[in-house]
Amino acid sequence: MNFLPNKVRKGYKKKKEWNELVDIIPYTVEGEGEFYHYILYQTFLFKLSGAVVVRKDGHMPTLEEAKPIVFRINGYNNMIGFANRKMKDTLNRPVGMMKKIEKQIEEVYPEISMNHPLHKEISLLKKMCHTIYENHEELVRIYKEIVQIAHKVQKYDKALSEETFNRLYYLFIKWHELLFKEQIMQYENFSDLDLILEDVKPKSNKLYKSLQNLKTIKRLKVIEEFIEGVISKEVGDASKLSYSEEDLKEFRRLQDVETRYMFEKNIVPLIRN
Repeated sequence: MNFLPNKVRKGYKKKKEWNELVDIIPYTVEGEGEFYHYILYQTFLFKLSGAVVVRKDGHMPTLEEAKPIVFRINGYNNMIGFANRKMKDTLNRPVGMMKKIEKQIEEVYPEISMNHPLHKEISLLKKMCHTIYENHEELVRIYKEIVQIAHKVQKYDKALSEETFNRLYYLFIKWHELLFKEQIMQYENFSDLDLILEDVKPKSNKLYKSLQNLKTIKRLKVIEEFIEGVISKEVGDASKLSYSEEDLKEFRRLQDVETRYMFEKNIVPLIRN
């Protein structure tokens, strides 16, 4: 608390209840060229009870002025927390299996003519495999960049700029878009696998066994749970979208709408400006 100017301390103390604890975010947040301190109020059980934004010179902005500042810092904290908890787990997926399956497909079906009765299904299977391991490389790059951003904000700049937040927000939505695309492809392909397995069985025992590993109830359940939960039903239904560029654009829009909706619903009522 010693790093805070007296004017800022006076500002947040005016909004504090006598029995609340104070948690001061150790870096400032940029908004319209100004920098603000973000202070959280907690109960003695460490439950969040309120928040306030105070400009570095002690000025207390209005609620409408404070909202975009809180949106950035709250979003930043949530995204960094998500990276530490969820992104690491995702990067541990065994995507190498998809490279192996793609190679096996090319061995059995070096060329899929338009006249082949399973042209659409096998082409999607191959595209799905390629998308998953290609996505993984992009997901690794996204994670590494987020780690670099967090290190820069918290260790060097001690401030979250608007530009930095916008980049982080883009990466966060891009991460979900990549995963959504491959999950939708897997879901569509799942129903095709029986037909493909029947066609593959007399041609390649290796590919047949590999594809059998994709056709499990457990795997289907994971796909369905992701699609059902990726966008809140209060905002929209992601299950109605495909992996087309047009639908992926709509998915990005829904992600943004959901983020802002949840902010207005859960965080705005806590702001005391």
